[in-house]
Amino acid sequence: KPGLSYASQGSGSQFSVTTEKPGLSYASQGSGSQFSVTTEKPGLSYASQGSGSQFSVTPLGLAVQHRSPAVVTRLLEARPDVNRPSDADAEPPLLLALKSRSEPALDAIVEALVAAGADWTVRASTGHTALHHAAAGGHTKWVAAALKAGIDPNTKSNDGTTPLQSAQRGQNGYRAVPLLLEAGAKIEDAPKD
Repeated sequence: KPGLSYASQGSGSQFSVTTEKPGLSYASQGSGSQFSVTTEKPGLSYASQGSGSQFSVTPLGLAVQHRSPAVVTRLLEARPDVNRPSDADAEPPLLLALKSRSEPALDAIVEALVAAGADWTVRASTGHTALHHAAAGGHTKWVAAALKAGIDPNTKSNDGTTPLQSAQRGQNGYRAVPLLLEAGAKIEDAPKD
């Protein structure tokens, strides 16, 4: 199918994604800003008009951020680098997906990314891992998967935060605490800001 569209309206915003071979494009309108991406291959650049900002992002990263399993699946057919950082914060799509609240789209997106070769051990530029984000969100299914993939339950981000500390800070992170403790997470004081 040489085209797929996704549209979502809410809070005065409109988003649409259209993919066609050989090019891919993404456009979003809302809150007085216009955003567009056009690439010959999945994942080159993102330009923002209206706010005057420009930064690097991939179409896959945008689809993950907008919680669209259908668009993620379609983009994965083009076999992009699923571990490529997707935004100015240098987070790969798997980490972006795990930052979301629990919702039906989360599992479908993470499953698609993992099936496409997403690496559980890739870190964001902040040093956070998939385990940090899964723990903060209380996503127990994905905490278990990250631990099974070999992420140390005591790994630290650049600022010294452990997955257990991320779980303590997250709204639903309490769900992940028993899994982390069972895996050997150490109880430590939070890093000082």
